[in-house]
Amino acid sequence: MEHQSNAIVWMDVLLQPSDFSRLVIRGERTIAIENEGDIVFRGDLSQHRLEAFIRNVCQWGGYSGIATRVLAHNSYAAIKHAFQNAINKLSQPYPDPGHALYEINQVSGLGKPSFASKHLRFLSPEVCPVFDSIIEKNSSYPYDEVGYGWFVEDCLKIAASLESCNTPNPMMRPQGKWYAADVEVALYRYLKYGRPCAG
Repeated sequence: MEHQSNAIVWMDVLLQPSDFSRLVIRGERTIAIENEGDIVFRGDLSQHRLEAFIRNVCQWGGYSGIATRVLAHNSYAAIKHAFQNAINKLSQPYPDPGHALYEINQVSGLGKPSFASKHLRFLSPEVCPVFDSIIEKNSSYPYDEVGYGWFVEDCLKIAASLESCNTPNPMMRPQGKWYAADVEVALYRYLKYGRPCAG
C-alpha cells in the first residue's frame, strides 16, 4: 500500500479517499451481526449464542449451508474452544488476526480463509477484514494465515490514511474511524463492480 498525492494505491488499484466513501454501504443486517459478534467477543460463548452467530454470518456470506455442515460436524465444545482461542488472539494489546484465523480454521467446515475470516470480521471488525477469493486473486498475498496478516496490515494503513484526511465513513463509526472491515468492503466492491459514479 502506498500513496500518490491524495490517492491510495493498493496492489494495482488506485483510489481516491472519496471513492471509499462511495463504495461503502451501511447495511442494517451487517450492523446487527456486528452487534451479535461483539456480544460473543465480550464473553458470551453459550451454545445458543454461538450457533446463532455462525448461522447468521454464513447466511450473510451467501452460503447458509456452510453453517449446517459446521454445526453437524463439530461438537459445541470444539467450536467454543476454537472461537475462544481466536478471541484471545484478538484481545491482546497487539491483536494477532493471522493466528486468530488459524484458530477458526480448526473448525471443520471453516478451514479456508474466506468463511473463517468472515467470522473474524464480525467478532472484531476494527482489525479483521474478510479475506475472500476476490481479494486473493487480485493481490499477491498468500491465501493463508500469513497472507491474511499482511492484508490486515494494509487495511489498517489505508484506514489510518482515510482518517487522516477526514474521509467520511458511511458506517458511522465512533469518532469517524475507519475499520479494517470497512476498507476491505470498499476494495471488494471496487474489484467486483468498479469505481462508483460521483454525485
